[in-house]
Amino acid sequence: MEAIIAPNSNLIGQSIKTSHFRNRFSANALAIRHRGQLFNLGFRDIPLDAGDAVLVEVRQENYEALKNDPTFFIISDIAPNIGLRTKNLPPLAIIGAVVSTASLGLMPISLSAIIGCLTLILFRLISIEEALAAIEWRVLLLLAGMMPMGTALQKTGAATLISDYLVAFLHDWGPVTIIAALFLITSLLTEAMSNNATALLLTPIAIAAALSLGLNPKPFIMTVAFASSASFMTPIGYQTNTMVYGIGQYRFIDFLKVGAPLNLIFWFLITLFVPVFYPFLTEAKSPRHSSSGFRPQVYQIGQVNCQ
Repeated sequence: MEAIIAPNSNLIGQSIKTSHFRNRFSANALAIRHRGQLFNLGFRDIPLDAGDAVLVEVRQENYEALKNDPTFFIISDIAPNIGLRTKNLPPLAIIGAVVSTASLGLMPISLSAIIGCLTLILFRLISIEEALAAIEWRVLLLLAGMMPMGTALQKTGAATLISDYLVAFLHDWGPVTIIAALFLITSLLTEAMSNNATALLLTPIAIAAALSLGLNPKPFIMTVAFASSASFMTPIGYQTNTMVYGIGQYRFIDFLKVGAPLNLIFWFLITLFVPVFYPFLTEAKSPRHSSSGFRPQVYQIGQVNCQ
């Protein structure tokens, strides 16, 4: 199989030899692709980096363990027996039910997904061990670590302070300009940070900026959501970027050449269409003065009066 070194792998900086690769993974490294060059001889002392591809020989009994190891992304392995089998139909039906109930608004996607997962376990379509192994614990820990930061930004007033500076600098240009600025800041941060962490960090600032102007926070939140996924300009922006970085023999500048125009296109489209699908204003109630000297209105947003 061909395995890509994951971005946070502890193999980074080590070599095949110093990491005791064979004993650790019960597998043989046959060749590596490092920084765009293929090595099938004399590669055991080369320091490994994120995105390097390793051609691995592994016994059948050790195959699943290596495939599920978070050290790697497996991009090509033993060819599965492709075809629709009878045992595949119940899981497909459950997936269809989860998507359908959420799409029709019968229940939230979070609830339907949990029910779908429990159904898979109750009918023994997957084991509890397989379910636990499928959970991305690193992502959950990252979210758990970043949520207090978002709360701290709100509770300490840091989000309001940052948003006040943003609004004061751009208020004469209107809320569309603030949307554009939010997209730019978020998309630049997500090139170096996790998209989850970026969204959690910028969302409180986006909400505070919207409320300081007396506007609906939804267009500002959606801008952050879209921008935090626009990680096209670096090979470390997202896992899929890293996966193709080594095997495609790309350079950092290649991502910048293709990703920068993509980000500009999305920047233009989001700035143009977010206000169309998520209006800034709802029915106005009465004028108020904010402490920053602006004259926002009080608008009804759902069931909450936001100044």
